[in-house]
Amino acid sequence: MAAQIKNPTKQNGSKHTPRFDFRDSHNSNVSQTATIKELLAELNYESTTNSSGVQVDLDGKQLDISYLKATLRFLRSISGQALRSTTEEHPVATIKTIKTLFNYSHHCGAHLIGFIEPPGGESQGNIDILTSPPTPGNKKVLATIDRIISDIEKEISPEEKSEIAAICDPMRLREKYRQETNEAIDKILLTHIHIDDDLMKDADVYLADSTRQFLESINQPKREPRLHVVTYTYLKLLDYVHRLHFEIHTQLTISNGHIVKNKQIDFDEICRKLSTCHKRTIVKDTNFMSIDDVAGFINGYSSDIARLVSIATGFTYNKRDILGEKKNEPSTITDSIRAHIALQLYLLGANLPNESNPDPIGVVHVIAAFCSVLHQRKINSKLAKQSRRYGPQFTTPQKQLDAYINRTSEHVPYTAQFAFRERTRWYVHALLGRKDKADAHIAVQIAQSELSKHIFISLNHVWIREQNSAYRDFTVKAARDFVTLHKKQSTTYEWMHGG
Repeated sequence: MAAQIKNPTKQNGSKHTPRFDFRDSHNSNVSQTATIKELLAELNYESTTNSSGVQVDLDGKQLDISYLKATLRFLRSISGQALRSTTEEHPVATIKTIKTLFNYSHHCGAHLIGFIEPPGGESQGNIDILTSPPTPGNKKVLATIDRIISDIEKEISPEEKSEIAAICDPMRLREKYRQETNEAIDKILLTHIHIDDDLMKDADVYLADSTRQFLESINQPKREPRLHVVTYTYLKLLDYVHRLHFEIHTQLTISNGHIVKNKQIDFDEICRKLSTCHKRTIVKDTNFMSIDDVAGFINGYSSDIARLVSIATGFTYNKRDILGEKKNEPSTITDSIRAHIALQLYLLGANLPNESNPDPIGVVHVIAAFCSVLHQRKINSKLAKQSRRYGPQFTTPQKQLDAYINRTSEHVPYTAQFAFRERTRWYVHALLGRKDKADAHIAVQIAQSELSKHIFISLNHVWIREQNSAYRDFTVKAARDFVTLHKKQSTTYEWMHGG
């Protein structure tokens, strides 16, 4: 027997016009309300009517609120709003949002809700999918997210879309604003105390504490109340939310298993050879190479590199590991190639080279890159559990890097980039005897990432803008207060950004 469902939108034989679909213009009356019960009636009618308007037999099965469980759970997770009653009145735009999410997740077969839910615990794997070019396995879910964004934005005014775009743009109020805030802090500290390493470490501890104090002062975020705006903003920020979660979780746990500490290692032998060759004094941190010079340096000093890497990591390492020579048959993928890429990732993260430092590489940087590669292989860590549906269940950063080298992948996933870049940075600082100071600076960055995650997850573009601005004022004042507290305000040094 065919399901008998009253058409909630069809009158006097006219063509069915869905009430809860987003239209091509911003024309909703915000005072209009509807219920989930009315939505279910519309969904049931549409699910039992073919394209010609003829009812079809579904054996009397009807959609009820249990079918919306995943969608409503997702909306609660990003908004804090629980939608349990079928008869409670909600803005029509909310009902449209529920329908849009349900239809796309129910009919596209992309397991959408599980993919877009907020990250938690060790669920970092989605970041690679969100930050990499689409693949045959994941392009459907990415296209579906884009379609949902396109549908919902029909309900948002052009002015508000522009304001939301500003907070979602990494070159404006997302990463760029945070970068400019930190540059303002650096200018104060480096102008007054930059030659005092211990005081700079104390300054970072002070700023990390100040950042956590600011976070505590805004413990209750002012959430965006409109669910369609919440969903739209969240999906526009999806990669950023996952990136922040991954970076916080990884920075707090990545050192487990093989801790890197300051190491006093004798670089004199290799530096004497280099000084003679280049007819100038070269020490371990002398910057004298461009990235194009590195391959020749590795080939010429592989034995010295292997010796220093063994001492630095505590793992046995030799020349053959670097060049891949086994029975006179060179390996397709060598540590020389891996370290070359790790070094490029490190330079990219440090915004090098630049005009004032066109040859930013020294011996210590090359050794650190090899340490990063060896360290990663020895601990064989899996930084992120990958999506079962859209990628391999597990994969190590080295396997991801090797896939790029073999050209079976067109890019190095973000999680692998992060692992090699961060470990290279660790070893650079450890070999220069300033790992503890670098860790203090990382503590500031972790605190800022936790603050950014807290602010942005409000999904309230007005409040996000206000709190970003308030934090800049707060932390710049904290930097000035630290200088004054240590009576350094009258001490000044010439400092140029990028130098």
